[in-house]
Amino acid sequence: NRDGEDNITDVSKLQTFLNERGYKAGYTDGSFGINTEGGLKRWQTAFREQILTVWGIFNPTGVFYQSSRHIANKQVGCTNITTVLDNGVVLN
Repeated sequence: NRDGEDNITDVSKLQTFLNERGYKAGYTDGSFGINTEGGLKRWQTAFREQILTVWGIFNPTGVFYQSSRHIANKQVGCTNITTVLDNGVVLN
């Protein structure tokens, strides 16, 4: 993510995911830069209820963490998943 180590493969997958859905994450180069962060924030805003409000926040973070990963997995077809967030909220 923007504050940690970039895993080139994971970031590339995130960029592809966002770009395929029209969230303009820039080139698929595996680098988590301003374009990737912007695309991620736009996507988080579009799915605010499922990604942000479960943490009690309104504004997008640009961090691909538990709820973001859960919703992304569901959007690519992984429907039989449960995620327990650090705050105890359970996502199905």
